[in-house]
Amino acid sequence: MAVTLTTSFACLLKAGKNVSPDMTSSSIVYSNVTSDADTVISEWINQFEGEVNDSTTFDWVTAYSSLGTIDKKLLDGAVSSLVANEMIKHDMSGYTSRGEAESLININLDTYKRQIRELKDVNTQEYMGAK
Repeated sequence: MAVTLTTSFACLLKAGKNVSPDMTSSSIVYSNVTSDADTVISEWINQFEGEVNDSTTFDWVTAYSSLGTIDKKLLDGAVSSLVANEMIKHDMSGYTSRGEAESLININLDTYKRQIRELKDVNTQEYMGAK
């Protein structure tokens, strides 16, 4: 399944400069399954694209091509915030402290909540040309 609403780069930016090198490696291990970082990140993006669609009761992935460039950034921000949190939770050892990692998670979660609130708003959806 192709990713639509964000990029792995946007997710890495939100995960911070101390994110685990696993997130850019060719080999990452989850529960004895080895995969490359792009596959793992793409899976997270797909999962959270579904969450954004469900949370807003609108299929943004299907409507994506009809949205303006700036409007797409709202979706990018919501999805990348959640993916970044998964990256951070994967391995917090590179951060200067657990508090740094938790602060990034909280900032990303706040961004997600704020952007979902906007995406749920019918006026925003109409402005974006989604409805």
